[in-house]
Amino acid sequence: MIVQSMAGSAAMMQNGGMTAAELRDQGTSPEGCTIGGIMALEENGVRGGVGRALREAVTLARIMDGVRHVNDTRE
Repeated sequence: MIVQSMAGSAAMMQNGGMTAAELRDQGTSPEGCTIGGIMALEENGVRGGVGRALREAVTLARIMDGVRHVNDTRE
């Protein structure tokens, strides 16, 4: 179910020209359970944590490949 939801969301953004924010707004209701959960994730910095995790993974892949980049998280 999660995979299908992600695939559908990606298709709507790619083919339908919708933004992630528009999809979120379309799929949540004010003061509903879903938006409440999203807000709790935002309050606890999940977006920043995911971004940091991705940067670290890319940095480690570059290190393994012997390539350095200005945006790497390690020296």
